[in-house]
Amino acid sequence: MRYRVVSTNERDPDAVVRRLQAEMRDAEAQLAARLVTQYPNAFVICDGPRPLLASEPNLIGYIKSIHELKIGDAQLEIVRKLEEGQRSPIYLLRSANPQHQRFEWFLRLRDPNPWFFSLAGMVRLQALAGPNPDNTVEAAAAIADWSCSVLPHFATRQHQDPRAPQQLLPVRALEEELRRRMGNPELIRRRITRFLSTSSGV
Repeated sequence: MRYRVVSTNERDPDAVVRRLQAEMRDAEAQLAARLVTQYPNAFVICDGPRPLLASEPNLIGYIKSIHELKIGDAQLEIVRKLEEGQRSPIYLLRSANPQHQRFEWFLRLRDPNPWFFSLAGMVRLQALAGPNPDNTVEAAAAIADWSCSVLPHFATRQHQDPRAPQQLLPVRALEEELRRRMGNPELIRRRITRFLSTSSGV
């Protein structure tokens, strides 16, 4: 196993995690930029928030969990009433850097069972807005319409993934392949612990 060492000057307990998350976001953004260049006529869907790439209209963020709402109560009532394959109106997420402004919308992948939370089966998607949202809103609306017709077909079911339906089938398959290539996590943990406990690993 080979590792690239990264460090941080911060001293609080969460500093290491933040540093690793920053590395992860940078790696994801670099991969997304390469894919958009390699496949200029395709949409590239990122499993998570849309990377802060200013000029890539075909790059879409796909957020499975809803921890923070950027809309008011009136708009939320509209979202709660969405049915399978329907989306909310798009809205603008402003940023201190206008280049990084994004459009966002909700999409219901599958109708929830009546006893579930009213936002069950829902995801948020993000598209480029940029410094002049009036010039990009039409393209974003077209992407939002496309997401309604395509993404529900790739939604998992409960027997396929515990994160169903938000977990998409291609992402699930990719995660399984990555786990296979990365090896047994218990064996890797033991080897890392052994390495750190030796004088040569200090």
